[in-house]
Amino acid sequence: MQLKSLEISGFKSFADKTKIDFQAGMTGIVGPNGSGKSNIIEAIRWVLGEQAVKSLRGTKMTDVIFAGSDHRKRLNMAKVTITFDNSDHFLPLDYAEVSITRKLFRNGDSEYLINNQACRLKDITNLMIDTGLGKDSFSVISQGRVEAVFNAKPEERRSIIEDVAGVLKYKKDKQTTEARLADTTDNLNRITDIIAELDQQRGPLEEQASLAHDYQDQKQKYDYLDRSRLVKKVTIAHDQLVKVNQQLIQAKGLVQHYQEQVDAGATQLAQLKSDQAAALQAKDDLAAKNLDLTKTIENTEGQQGVDAERRQNQQATQDRLTTALTTAKDEVASLTTQKQQLTVKLADQQQQLKALRANVEKLTTATSEAGRQQLADQLEQVRASFVDEKQVEASLKNEAKNLVKQHQQAGSQTDATTQRLVEAQAALAQAKTTVDTENYQLSELQNQVTAQTQTLAKLRADYRANATKYDDQQHNYYAALGLREKAKSQLETLQSAQERYTSFYAGVRAALEHRQQFPGVAGAVSELLTIPANYTKAVEIALGGQVQNLVCDTQQTAKAVVAFLKQHHAGRATFLPVERIEARQLPVATEQALQQQAGVLGVASELVTCAQPYVAIKRYLLGTTVIVDTLEHALAISRTQRFRCKLVTIDGETIAASGAITGGATMHGDRGVLQQQQRTEELAADVEKMNAALKVSEEQLQATKAATDDLTAAGEASQQKLSDLKDQASQAQAKLQTAQAALTQLSRQVKALTYEQSQHADEDSSYEAQVARNQQATAENQVKLTDYTQQMTTIQQQQADYTAYQQQQAGELRAQRDQVLVLQEHAKQTQQQLTQTDQQLKSQQAAQTQAETELQTVQKTLANQQLSVKERTTILAKAKAAQVEVIAKQTAVQAQLTQANDALADVTTAQTRTQQLLAAATDDYRRLELSQTKLTGEVDHATADLSEKYSLTLAGAQADISDLALPEIEEQLKLLKRGLDEIGTVNLGAIQAFDELAERDDFLTKQADDLKRSKADLLQTMADLDETVVTRFKTAFDQVATEFSAIFVQMFGGGKAELILTDPEHLLTSGVDIMAQPPGKKFQRLSLLSGGERALTAITLLFAILAVRPVPFSILDEAEAALDDANVDRFSQYLQDFQTGTQFVIITHRKGTMMHANVLYGVTMEESGVSKMVSVSLDDLKASSKPKN
Repeated sequence: MQLKSLEISGFKSFADKTKIDFQAGMTGIVGPNGSGKSNIIEAIRWVLGEQAVKSLRGTKMTDVIFAGSDHRKRLNMAKVTITFDNSDHFLPLDYAEVSITRKLFRNGDSEYLINNQACRLKDITNLMIDTGLGKDSFSVISQGRVEAVFNAKPEERRSIIEDVAGVLKYKKDKQTTEARLADTTDNLNRITDIIAELDQQRGPLEEQASLAHDYQDQKQKYDYLDRSRLVKKVTIAHDQLVKVNQQLIQAKGLVQHYQEQVDAGATQLAQLKSDQAAALQAKDDLAAKNLDLTKTIENTEGQQGVDAERRQNQQATQDRLTTALTTAKDEVASLTTQKQQLTVKLADQQQQLKALRANVEKLTTATSEAGRQQLADQLEQVRASFVDEKQVEASLKNEAKNLVKQHQQAGSQTDATTQRLVEAQAALAQAKTTVDTENYQLSELQNQVTAQTQTLAKLRADYRANATKYDDQQHNYYAALGLREKAKSQLETLQSAQERYTSFYAGVRAALEHRQQFPGVAGAVSELLTIPANYTKAVEIALGGQVQNLVCDTQQTAKAVVAFLKQHHAGRATFLPVERIEARQLPVATEQALQQQAGVLGVASELVTCAQPYVAIKRYLLGTTVIVDTLEHALAISRTQRFRCKLVTIDGETIAASGAITGGATMHGDRGVLQQQQRTEELAADVEKMNAALKVSEEQLQATKAATDDLTAAGEASQQKLSDLKDQASQAQAKLQTAQAALTQLSRQVKALTYEQSQHADEDSSYEAQVARNQQATAENQVKLTDYTQQMTTIQQQQADYTAYQQQQAGELRAQRDQVLVLQEHAKQTQQQLTQTDQQLKSQQAAQTQAETELQTVQKTLANQQLSVKERTTILAKAKAAQVEVIAKQTAVQAQLTQANDALADVTTAQTRTQQLLAAATDDYRRLELSQTKLTGEVDHATADLSEKYSLTLAGAQADISDLALPEIEEQLKLLKRGLDEIGTVNLGAIQAFDELAERDDFLTKQADDLKRSKADLLQTMADLDETVVTRFKTAFDQVATEFSAIFVQMFGGGKAELILTDPEHLLTSGVDIMAQPPGKKFQRLSLLSGGERALTAITLLFAILAVRPVPFSILDEAEAALDDANVDRFSQYLQDFQTGTQFVIITHRKGTMMHANVLYGVTMEESGVSKMVSVSLDDLKASSKPKN
């Protein structure tokens, strides 16, 4: 492989696009200080992946982008492309030429490309790893690198040999393995701790499980007798219920009988009341109607006198309007006749005037000079057109002669062109077929390559995602396992504390631990109350020490427990006997008023629940305590001084009835008995959820591992298939290019021949068309010439006639003009008369219309008045007749009303008696209903107990019951209950918990075994890696040391030098030191040599490395700057001898080095801040400088 070219654009001082082509041998780069030579080396290191900004002489990465100069703006992108000749496939890519491109934008975005395909920086780094060409390899040697070699400590100098040995990837693998080993060790330790905890839990839990089994045996016997008790209780209650149902049916029938009588009486009573109301309404309606009729009669008689006087006035107005209307009609008729006569007269005058004006205009035109001039102009135009057509005639004759001559010359060239075109078209068709076939095959292969590439990329992405997912899932699984065990440990601690009553006072704890000796002890208050989670703290604060009071049945039980505590000096306790404790409650009015206050959540005793026997205890403790949401609301309620109760907030602040306020917090605010119970319940729920989540996580972990294995196999198969397809595609591409070149050549040939043939065809068709057009134009030309001749003759005759006619018409024109003036005056007078008559006619028509309107109004008024007289007479007669009829109806309605009142009184008395009988029957029915409800409740309660306790129906329970009588069953149940109480509280969940613990222990043991095997494998892997590193390091060290000793003699012209290990017994950590003896000096360490000797020795070591591990090219940036001229010559000569295997690029100021270079590139900065390149071949210069023979 060789370095082929470097293309720089916008990188540091190279603002313009600059391309440097590298040749085999030694390439020198020279130029003055500050011209930008080192920027070329930095561009190579940058494109190969350099990320250290300081090594690029900047403070941030965007400093590598051209920053502008005095005459140029700054650029927004830096781009460097390096191209390698990879025909020997030194780089592991299937390309003969490999280009690597890196771009950086001003906003910080970067792009990396390999052969113009986007990639990652990691891909470039992986491509160059172990090739000796990376950004940190010895393919790039600067003066600073030389100084670093001789100034380095032996331990630091070791990395040079490690780089030669190629152990970097092994060290990285070891680091990865160490990280995995640490994770595995952590997981193993975590699982070991969990197993140890499980072992501690196994013994107590096994004992609890054994006790739970004993409890279950006793409980089964108890449940069997309890089911028998419930069945027998249901049977007895059912028999009693049958008798009550029969009595209930009889009572129901009696109630229905009396109810029917009551309903019938109510219906009759309602009807009578309705009749009474209707009669009263009729009476009132008739009285109102009689009053209205009396008013109508009086009003009608008064109106009749007023109407008579109004009729006389309207009649006089009608007579006057009739006379005025007749006069107006006569005047309108006279004016209309006059208007019609004037209109006819005016129309005749206007018609005569129009005829005279037309005649005058005609005579004026005939006698004017304009007519004569018009004829002269027409004649001149026709003559000019005639001359133009004669010229056209001559041109057409010349054109016909030329066409015949040209056609004879073109005929002989057509046949040869046609034959050549046929042959070329046949070859073109064959070439197209070949190209289409090859193109189709290539397209198919490219599609397959693309699809396979996408498939492979997807498989790799899926594999990476799956591997990451597996690691995450494994990490999450062990983390979740640790959290679960921690929560479970906390839960078991709390449960154990509750079972031992650790949080209770000593006396309370002793009583509860020996409660089986005292059957009357129900338990502590905290055990009997069920409290919603959000009220736990408030209730616990409200109860205070009372939360540990012991609830018992009687005072005797309390006395016995007190005696026990005294006897054993076990402490003190407070007892709440159910038989003596009375409930305390707020007055109903107070409670209702409190509910209206802002922030009140309720009375505490009503917010918690308990078993029915202990309701009085609950209300005694909490009946006068009110829970409020916030302290602000509690203070507001307290300030009213209306409520004598204790206020407690959700957060635990209290306000006593006296007004005293208690609040604040302690360091252990959540250690109350009730809060610990709540915490235990929450932890138990959390552990259940964690168990389910762990099971799901384990299944997902196994599924992900299987999927990862499948993806690995699929990826390997896909990679092999992709390589085969790429080979086939390359072959198809070569065939297609050959076929396309032939097709292009034939296409050009066919196109040229086709054009030539079309030219001949166009000439033939053009000749025929031109001949036809010539003949057509000639015929049209002859027609136009004849027409123009006739027009000229006609116009000349019109000129002669026009002169005679003009003299005759001049006298007649004067007489006609006088007549027009007289007739215009007459028409004007007639128009004025017509306008005046039209105005008078409109005035009379308006007066006629007004008179007609007023007359119609008066006539209508008279007609209405006449109608009103008749109507009022009729209304008066009808009103008097109706009044007589209304008086008769009033008398009849009064009689009906008296009869309805009497019937209503009788029915009301009978209805009252029937309702009394119904009430007595209803009381009997309700008493029987209560008995039925009680018995039904007993049956339902027993049936519900069967369903809730034992999930059995009555029929199912009857299949297996005891033969004992109910009293004997109840006695046996008491004995069994006492036995269960003696066993005490058991953890029934211990059975399942013990099974789960055993299963979990087995699972974790297997996990621990797997992790131990993994740990052993990882340790073995690390040992193998260490062995590989030692072997490769020792081999590389021996080879470099041998080469170093040999090259040292060449570089110094004598002397000797050795590489030695500072700790040969420990090759993994041993440093590397240099001992040298230049000619004439003693054998000593490198640090004791002069500056030039140390530089040359360091260069010798670098050359030894290149000899052991040759690289395709090496770049030296002023590496010989510290050498004198003699050493520079030896340095340059060695490079020239060495270059047969390695391509060298040297930045130098030394003439000795320049003279040995094959090509020199000069870097200049003609424009301030902008670098440019110039080049010259020294081989050519040396050849041209030799003297000629």
